[in-house]
Amino acid sequence: MSERFGIIGLGHIGGSLLQRLVASEREAVGYDADPQVRERASADGYEILPCIEDVVRQSTHLVLALPTPAVVATVREVATCVDQQSMRPLLISDVASVKGAVFHDVSEIVNGLDGAAYLSLHPMAGREGSGYATADPSLFGERIWIALASPEMTPEIVVRGSELVASCGDGLVLLDLAGHDEVVALISHLPHVISFVYASMVTQNELWPIAARVGAGSFSDMVRVAKSNPGRVREMVLPNAQRVERLLAELEQRFNEARAALLASMTENDRLENLFPVNLSHSLMPEGPVALERVVVLERTELIEALLRYCIEGWSIASIQPLHDQAGYRVVLMGRP
Repeated sequence: MSERFGIIGLGHIGGSLLQRLVASEREAVGYDADPQVRERASADGYEILPCIEDVVRQSTHLVLALPTPAVVATVREVATCVDQQSMRPLLISDVASVKGAVFHDVSEIVNGLDGAAYLSLHPMAGREGSGYATADPSLFGERIWIALASPEMTPEIVVRGSELVASCGDGLVLLDLAGHDEVVALISHLPHVISFVYASMVTQNELWPIAARVGAGSFSDMVRVAKSNPGRVREMVLPNAQRVERLLAELEQRFNEARAALLASMTENDRLENLFPVNLSHSLMPEGPVALERVVVLERTELIEALLRYCIEGWSIASIQPLHDQAGYRVVLMGRP
């Protein structure tokens, strides 16, 4: 039985997801609380429904692409619409960027319904800008989605989640709650804070008019995410403030070490070797397509634990297929050399 996806929230991520799924010839409907957004998405040729209840009743996999503060209240509304007699449980996913703020509350609501299951997802995709006007199906494709492992997670839930991700041309990784929020603090929330602080500093410099005129690639790369909607960034960063503050403290220490090295280099021999390691580029994200494929067969009882282990090692899940005897799964993993 193929999935019918329902997207609630048609902003930057939700609108892009709806467009990508339809472009991939998957059944998908959408809803947004803003009637103007619904009207525009409908005019673009997408099937847009007038209320959340209709989306719930016409979907098998519901994706809430909403600001983090709105997720729990919307799940409560969704819960009132769930048909607990359905032959196939409704899979409910949020795509909140900080899971600690929503995961436990949503789990409690959904796990209390016989007709629903919960899979928390986070597509690691997005560009500066917000709203349906910035939706773009090319946002996805060779991206990574994070799925949160939980005690309630079953192989069937993972398979259904991987179907959504594969429909977008993307890969899936499993992390636990703490691991997810630590990772996104490190590679998303901290860079946003740094970019906004740096952009604020340089634009207040008296030489900013000419600096803006001559700025090139290194400058534009540093300030790209500072062009994002500040309100959207606050919604993303504040629920993870404790982790981001700890990383900023570590960064402050490293900046102080850099200052000391720069001062020393003015009067002594070069002290900057540790500040600019020669081989650092080899540790950063490699360019080019994913090149390694690994196929493993996992028993049903070990699937979740084994996938968590592979993902921590740097593999992503390209596909999961149950074997004919239903006792195991064939998993295709992707990695880089």
